Amino acid sequence: MARGLFLSATVVALSNCGGSRQAGPIPQTLSADRADFKKTTNAGSTGMCSVYAGFGTLSGCYNMDEASGTTLIDSSSAGHNGTISASGVTYHATGVATNSTYALTTNGSSGSLTGGFTPATGSFSIAFFVDVLANTSNWGHLAATGNPCGGCTGTSGFSIDLNTPSNNNDIFATLAYGSGTAVVDPGDRVSLNAPYGVVLTYNASTLVATLCVGNSSTPACATGTLPAAYVASGKSIVFGGGTTYYPLNANFDEAGYWQGTVLTSAQIDAIIGYAGTPSAPTPTPSPTATPTATPAATPTAKPTATPTAKPTATPGAGMCSIYAGDGTLSGCYNMDEASGTTLIDSSSAGHNGTISASGVTYHATGVATNSTYALTTNGSSGSLTGGFTPATGSFSIAFFVDVLANTSNWGHLAATGNPCGGCTGTSGFSIDLNTPSNNNDI
Repeated sequence: MARGLFLSATVVALSNCGGSRQAGPIPQTLSADRADFKKTTNAGSTGMCSVYAGFGTLSGCYNMDEASGTTLIDSSSAGHNGTISASGVTYHATGVATNSTYALTTNGSSGSLTGGFTPATGSFSIAFFVDVLANTSNWGHLAATGNPCGGCTGTSGFSIDLNTPSNNNDIFATLAYGSGTAVVDPGDRVSLNAPYGVVLTYNASTLVATLCVGNSSTPACATGTLPAAYVASGKSIVFGGGTTYYPLNANFDEAGYWQGTVLTSAQIDAIIGYAGTPSAPTPTPSPTATPTATPAATPTAKPTATPTAKPTATPGAGMCSIYAGDGTLSGCYNMDEASGTTLIDSSSAGHNGTISASGVTYHATGVATNSTYALTTNGSSGSLTGGFTPATGSFSIAFFVDVLANTSNWGHLAATGNPCGGCTGTSGFSIDLNTPSNNNDI
């Protein structure tokens, strides 16, 4: 049976719960989900990252639903957290994708959002959503790894820019190939204060670049063939320009980047089809009583309420927004990774942890009602380690667990040491499973 656990400060001395104990790591077979240690987290939805993950291996995926701070959280398994500029960014704008709650706004001067990885030369795809708030006729950079415009000096990298109002107010892309640049422009005028999906791909085998822009499943697209191979700039992707490139006042949302993957036209159409303002939940109507015809002396039957269907959880949405309302988080781990050894911190702290290289199974069924997935440790080598060090003083920890086996070894569900009554540890805490002969309790 799945149980929610909560350990609240201050911690008192723990007594031996039965029998002698062995010092050292004590493995346990269990599925773990939704672990947190108090700090601030982003409270938006998981948005497009689960969609993007189905199209190829992500180098980074940024929901852009942070509530504060300067960490741009990578919600992919890559763990490439980026940077939100210290000034010029407003948090929790309305999402620009229909399955997103929040977006980040750059102010058209100092504000920028920078990815936490460096794109390489070769095939790639990038997708994001944008709502342009103003056009100051400066060819503002929506996304850029350089400044390879036709009249500029840049000979590497790419940029996706907003044309001036007098030049159709459209979104176009420029890619550098070392000795020159090539422009790809669908030529479709964009409106201010309207959501758009933007996808740029480059195929290193054919030298063909494709840019698609729109807010429906039939976007405007253009392709172009570079005279020579695209040359990467060795710089991170910057959204909104800021002080690095030409700044842009816009809301940004749900950015993903695939190194080595060229999205298909069907995948591009599917992504851009999500462009739009998230809809408010539709309230469940009150049940209507159906009276039963009976003689006057017989009371009318009590109407039966129509049950409201339980919503389907979105991977990664889970408990972090709930935990954030209870205090400042040091870390929040959704435990919905699909692969890899990075345990992603979905709070703004950016304290990514470690999934052991062996002994962990991915995508078990979630253990919380608003979670889809969990991680399973195998009772021997499997473990999930947070990316920060708890300090002395008051604290709280919460997580969900489904114990799959009890091997009578006082398995540690969560621990920062081994301070059991018969052990040598004199610091830290542990939350353990008692033996079946000692009530099988936690």
